[in-house]
Amino acid sequence: VECCIEREENGIVKCFVAKIEVRHNVSLQLWDDRSNGSWRLRYQLSEAVRTHPFLRWTQVGESADIILWLPSLAASPPSNLSLIDARHKLVILDEHDLPAPKGLRRVSNGYLAFFKRSFAVKRDGRLLDSQGSLYSLEPLPVVPFYSQYTNYRFFAFQYALSDAYLGKNFQVPTLWSHREYHIVCTLRVGRGQFQARARVLNWTRQAMLSDETLTGYAGEFDKGSRLDINLEYFELMRKAKIVVTTQPGEWDGDYRSMEAFSSGALVFADVALTHAPSPYPFVPGSHYIQFDPIQGNRNDFLQKLRYYLDRPQLAERIAANGFEHALKYHRSISRLDWILRSAFAEDIRGRALYSYNETARTIRDNTPRIIHGSKNNGRQGQKESEKKEVLDVAAISSLRIPLDRRYKQK
Repeated sequence: VECCIEREENGIVKCFVAKIEVRHNVSLQLWDDRSNGSWRLRYQLSEAVRTHPFLRWTQVGESADIILWLPSLAASPPSNLSLIDARHKLVILDEHDLPAPKGLRRVSNGYLAFFKRSFAVKRDGRLLDSQGSLYSLEPLPVVPFYSQYTNYRFFAFQYALSDAYLGKNFQVPTLWSHREYHIVCTLRVGRGQFQARARVLNWTRQAMLSDETLTGYAGEFDKGSRLDINLEYFELMRKAKIVVTTQPGEWDGDYRSMEAFSSGALVFADVALTHAPSPYPFVPGSHYIQFDPIQGNRNDFLQKLRYYLDRPQLAERIAANGFEHALKYHRSISRLDWILRSAFAEDIRGRALYSYNETARTIRDNTPRIIHGSKNNGRQGQKESEKKEVLDVAAISSLRIPLDRRYKQK
């Protein structure tokens, strides 16, 4: 449960206790028909069970208190569960990119709780309503849960911070002010399908090219995926003062956000980080710096980069707050604990035995939802001078600021 971080330059150790509330023994079965993958999420679940003092795996469904079904891992739900057992045991974790819940219709009402990763409908970084129209910018957080799901045991969840992100010995190499690189941005732009990420990568590169004293990296770093954890990639981010990331423009929920927080750098993240209601959410300005990746916001992004580069003490304080908050509330162990206590709170039998804070239902019910929000055509409110940015995606995908560029000595 406790995660201790050692500073490489001075050997100071600081420990953080992960938030858990499930304090009774729980046996879990991961339903697996070997038809699909879902490697990273399985890894995080296994890591959570290994570190949680009250959780254990079982291979026998009859003896399991909770059965986890990942539609991305097993195409079909457990076939040997009665409707009554499923209502008290089956927890579904859907991590598909598309907002429509995968597998919900296949289980009808026979499940305990359904958690969906990517539920927002977006276009190029902007939220859409169910008719495909763009919402105007509203105070965040806002949750685009649609009316057909609000009466279900249907909740949002986000990926967690894996302990493996922290390196072999849980080390953060240097204090923020002593880090080697100013800015690191390793966003992938794909072959044109990630326009929002291409835009942010381009903005970052423009900021670095406009100031020859800045060092860092802007461009795709490796060919890794959800199927591995590239330690060199994490080592690069741990050398950065600022890590810039943004979620895909067409859906929400990625691993990059938590990967960035694990670095101890000052995280620049887009507004989508606040879309999904989560326990103990990150607060813009306190834990990270928020920006909007839609067209026309380049100057605001560049000004924020300059502002925090010029104020290292403030930047270092926010970076430390975000890092510590992530370790306390968003590690794998805390995320699975939250999923389980949220599921138990949906079970009539569990309600009588246990009382939990920050469950998925209480968070969802206390978060403003976009169901019938104000709409526009995507142009309203945009300044006339803000012309559409032309992105050469193929060119941007190969751009890098070399790592060996150092400060000018004279």
